[in-house]
Amino acid sequence: MRIPERCPACVGHLQVTSLACPQCATRIEGTFHVCPVCSLEGDDRALLELFLRVRGNAKEVERMLGVSYPTVRARLDRLWSHLNLPLPDLESAERTATEILAKLRDGTVGVAEAVALLRSRGRPPAGSA
Repeated sequence: MRIPERCPACVGHLQVTSLACPQCATRIEGTFHVCPVCSLEGDDRALLELFLRVRGNAKEVERMLGVSYPTVRARLDRLWSHLNLPLPDLESAERTATEILAKLRDGTVGVAEAVALLRSRGRPPAGSA
């Protein structure tokens, strides 16, 4: 059984305040954080499971659900929002790629360096953690 997220009386957010061991009856009380993924329901949970099964391939999600690519993107955006995850800045990534290719065309960077720069987009710099 899933942990209910909302109070059935007032619809306020519920907090997990105790845990119990079914083997020895030990009880732990406090305020515990609940994983946002665990609170997903219905379509959102099914979408996340499908997205993971197809290894993040939105085109494959589109094919399997029989919906348009913009619909898949909108559903993923809703899922990201529910999980309080920042949306990826795809426009920035596209601008960066365009800038790298312009530098290659102008001769500012060589082919090997351009390839390395394109491959490293979106990753933290080496040595940072």
